[in-house]
Amino acid sequence: MRRRLKLPDHALLCIYFLVFARQYFWWISANNGIAWVGSVLVAVVLSLLYISYEEAPEENKPGLPFWLIVFIPLLLIYALRVALPDVSFDVLNYHLFHGERALRGFLYLPGEFFPTPSPFSPAPDMVTGLFRKLLGYRLGTFANFLAVVWVARVADRLLRPFLPNVWLRASGVLLALLAEHLLGEINNYMPDLLAVPLLLEATYLVLRHDDYKNARANFVRIALLLGMSIAFKLTNAAFALPIVLLCAYHALAGPGPGRLRQAAKRIDVTALAFTTLLCALAFFAALLPFSVYLYRETGSPIFPVYNGIFKSVYWPASNVWDPRWGPFGLLEKLLWPILISFKPARLSELPIYSGRISSGFVAALIGVFFSRHDVRLRKLCFIVLAASLLWSVSTGYIRYALYLEVMAPIVLLALASKLFQTTARRFRPLALGTALLLCIALVVHAYLGFSYLLKWELSQRPTFLSQPGVHRDEARYLLRDHSLRDFLSPELESSLARVDVWIISSIKTSGLAVLLKPDSPMIGVNTYEFFDNQISRDRFNRALENAAGKRMFSLALVEDIEGAKVNLTRRGLEIVKVEPMQIPFYSYRGTIAAFLIETKRTAPDSSRAGTDLSPKKENQLSSAYRAQITSTRQPVVMEPGAKEVLHFKVRNLGANVWSSHSPQGWIGVMTIGDRWLTADGSGVVNEMDSRTVLSHDVKPGEETEIELTVTAPNVPGEYLLEIDMVHEGVTWFYQQGSRTLRWQVKVEK
Repeated sequence: MRRRLKLPDHALLCIYFLVFARQYFWWISANNGIAWVGSVLVAVVLSLLYISYEEAPEENKPGLPFWLIVFIPLLLIYALRVALPDVSFDVLNYHLFHGERALRGFLYLPGEFFPTPSPFSPAPDMVTGLFRKLLGYRLGTFANFLAVVWVARVADRLLRPFLPNVWLRASGVLLALLAEHLLGEINNYMPDLLAVPLLLEATYLVLRHDDYKNARANFVRIALLLGMSIAFKLTNAAFALPIVLLCAYHALAGPGPGRLRQAAKRIDVTALAFTTLLCALAFFAALLPFSVYLYRETGSPIFPVYNGIFKSVYWPASNVWDPRWGPFGLLEKLLWPILISFKPARLSELPIYSGRISSGFVAALIGVFFSRHDVRLRKLCFIVLAASLLWSVSTGYIRYALYLEVMAPIVLLALASKLFQTTARRFRPLALGTALLLCIALVVHAYLGFSYLLKWELSQRPTFLSQPGVHRDEARYLLRDHSLRDFLSPELESSLARVDVWIISSIKTSGLAVLLKPDSPMIGVNTYEFFDNQISRDRFNRALENAAGKRMFSLALVEDIEGAKVNLTRRGLEIVKVEPMQIPFYSYRGTIAAFLIETKRTAPDSSRAGTDLSPKKENQLSSAYRAQITSTRQPVVMEPGAKEVLHFKVRNLGANVWSSHSPQGWIGVMTIGDRWLTADGSGVVNEMDSRTVLSHDVKPGEETEIELTVTAPNVPGEYLLEIDMVHEGVTWFYQQGSRTLRWQVKVEK
């Protein structure tokens, strides 16, 4: 067991087992202490079983060069921002809430109404939440550092057959990891990094499958790792599928010569069925508890993703992915792994990219044809090619491609090594030249990645190199920042003591609310999708009824106060008092300016609560949402499912600037969108068809031109097409009384 033990890999894996076991104990015990004791026992047993079935212990020790060349630089990179607390958009918006709640039990307390816009799997937030409880807020991100070290360890093993020299291999691993989007999250409470070592470990196991004596145990380990990675983030399915396909190939072909040609004669159907069953159990073990819980809460096991398929009543029937990011159209999706180097603004909120996936994709294309006699390299190339295309088709968003950020340079190095070893005299100059270009490309990517890393990250915190004084002052709170309440003044403590119920009226506040008053139930009013139908509004009404007689308060950041007021009033809540407050976010230097809003219910008739107010009343609430939309071409006939690119002129008639970007995420930006209504306008056919973000901020009185691609309904008939502006995550403009652009469209073949 000692020879098999790998640190910190197995230590972090044990914590992964722990957070999934804890989800099973949500149902078993209402006592949090007993639930955690049971979870720990299960996690330890699973870890021992996993380690006991591992093979090839001779590759467990990376050697001194790894610790000198890889580990120490990674530790220094982690230290660059560790003294400053993470205040990323998604972290405050929902990750902190998910972590805090899931460690205590079910995600939602009785009587709550969707405090966050998306109840995604809390498993990765539970991991960082445990570290936050043990080490404090700043060092809670140490889980990400351990995950990166684990990634480096697996990368070292993947490169071992191609780079036998330990010093050269360690240098290659460091170059592979100097990726701006990968290491840009090392100090953040974002969940993307934690699944990367699981995917890489599964990749290593499938590439080494023929070397293992116990094939069934290896398949089960791979299934377990892939299941956990997808449970951490559903988008990892794009990377799991190529690995599953290789597993299927190994299971059907079996070892030895002949492979698939003799497969039909060798297959033991009973053994294969039993192995498949074990793999299915291992794969779904991590996915099952939260999926069941989510289905019971919403009617969809992956809510709100692909709600056009699962059709939960609590979300519009749409499969739309965030239209700001990724490729447009089939051709772009096929070419996206290469186009991303020329379209960094379409990759993520951070408009930077060093291009390593593009180089890795091209290298994989070369490697598929070059490595006919190197099975391992061909498999590596297949995984990179298939995973790149599946990622392009699914999202094309770079934060969801951290696995490719590591795999691409591994293919570059593996192919370069094989090219350097080419002995054919006729092709040797070409091979050496190509290998040299691949190495230069990787060095350039690493240089750009590190330079971007020093300037950019999701929380936009300065590094120690740029502001050493600030970091020295903040470093004194390391290991002393376990509770946000420890930083509050007596006056703030007194104000928060009045809170019985939190009303979540704006973005970036559920995380603050759960840290300030974790036991208070929350009622969300800021995500308009949750009020799409009467069933959802009835659930909201019941939440308000449960809060009857309790003191209700809302938090809003200074920049979001006007939208928060609108959201509160629209849902039948009256603003009683607004108090400014400065929240010392684990620091007396870095405070968050916010308002504490006391509110009460105004609608005595519960059937009216949560419904939209009349346009006249809405017009009195806000002058921010006013638009004039015109168009020179309005098609009146379209074929079923046909697409049309329409051009519009939009004038800002409101009092506020329309923002074309948000600090993080889709929520908060201004877009133009379309709604397909029934012919008389009384019913909604599809209000999630398409959106286009403004190309720039639009000031009051300013006019801009914008394109929108609309898709006709698949069912022929008479429809009303409505064009409107949208404040994403807040409201459609028509809901605030703004005039829309409408015309009749006949859909026929």
